[in-house]
Amino acid sequence: MAYSDRFNKFVPSFILPHEGGKFEHDPDDPGGDTKWGIDASSHPGVNIAALSRDGALDIYWDEWEKENIETLPYPLGEIYFNCCVNSGIGEAHKILVRETLRRSPYPSSFLDDYDNVYKEIVANHPNREKFLKGWLQRNEDLRKLFGIAEAV
Repeated sequence: MAYSDRFNKFVPSFILPHEGGKFEHDPDDPGGDTKWGIDASSHPGVNIAALSRDGALDIYWDEWEKENIETLPYPLGEIYFNCCVNSGIGEAHKILVRETLRRSPYPSSFLDDYDNVYKEIVANHPNREKFLKGWLQRNEDLRKLFGIAEAV
């Protein structure tokens, strides 16, 4: 399958390394079984345990196209897509809508909003606190990758 240059520059080098290719079943993860960031809850019918790297890329490409990432400005599209992967399309869409209603959506404000979403998740689901440090670090990695300063 042929992917866009933008997809090729982001998903294999950022999403896949952050998600990893190890099969995981964490009872505190509402996505259920996960591999390469592809979860059973969002992808019924996919054999998660047997999912290959190339299979994950194909799924991500379908989602990239469905979400029209190429039409979003760089790097907002990449940041939005990361949110789709890590928290689901529904959550990513809510943040994008909030940011659009507040102002023109900027990558920095999207990430600031997303940090707050993570903290709210933990406040409402204390059993997910073990994920918070990694979630916030992932957003910090996006800030570094795209040269975005964190809000003070």
